[in-house]
Amino acid sequence: MAVFITMCPHCGADQMSFQIFGYKPPAASKWKTDPTLAGASCGRCDMPVSATLRYTLVQSSSDSTFASRVQGLNRPDTNLEALGFELADSWPSPPAPEAPASLPRTVERAFMQAERNRLSPDCQEAAATMYRRSLDLALKEAFPQENGMLDAKLKKLVREKRLPEAIGDWAHEVRLIGNDGAHDLEGVSQGDLLDAKAFIDTVLKYLFTLPAQIASRRPVEL
Repeated sequence: MAVFITMCPHCGADQMSFQIFGYKPPAASKWKTDPTLAGASCGRCDMPVSATLRYTLVQSSSDSTFASRVQGLNRPDTNLEALGFELADSWPSPPAPEAPASLPRTVERAFMQAERNRLSPDCQEAAATMYRRSLDLALKEAFPQENGMLDAKLKKLVREKRLPEAIGDWAHEVRLIGNDGAHDLEGVSQGDLLDAKAFIDTVLKYLFTLPAQIASRRPVEL
C-alpha cells in the first residue's frame, strides 16, 4: 500500500517510511472536509501508528475522482503526495526531550543532550554519558567544595546526610552510576539507560526543582 514519511515515535528513526496497511475514507458526503484515517507500520521497527490524511485536491476533484484516488492507497509503495494526500497528523506523537525545571544552565544543557540522544536510534552510549555528566555537574553546582569520582561523591554526601539515604540505596542499584570510565558505557541497554534517567531526574528535582518551588511559595516579606 501507499507510504508516507515521518519520525517513528517507537524507535526514534527520523524521516522514516511508513507503509499503510489499512485505511478508512470519510463518508461519501464528507470527503471535502473530513480526513481519511489510516494505520501504518514503521519501515525500521515495524511498530504501528495511526494517521489522519488530508486530501489536498478538493477544489479540482469530484466524488468519483476522490474515490479513485482513495483506491490508489492500495497500490504498493505509492507516495501520498502523488495521490493528492498529505499527512495531517499521526499518533502516538514522537516523545519530546524534557528536563526538570529550575536547573542551572550547564546541568540543563547536559541533560537535554542526554534526552535528545536517548530519543535517537542507536545513541544509548552518548545518552548515558550525558546523563552522567548532568548528574556530575549538578553535584558540583550544589556541593562545590566536593571533589572526586561521581560514585564516591554520592556515597559521601549520603553518609554525611546531605543527600537522603534512599538516594544512596537507589544509586547502588543503578549500574551506570558506578561506572566512572567512559569505556564501561559501551553496550548500554535500554533498561540501564532508563534506570539512570529516572534516578538522575529524581536527584535533579531534589536538588533544584523542589527548592525553587518551595521558595516561590514563601510569602514575600514586606
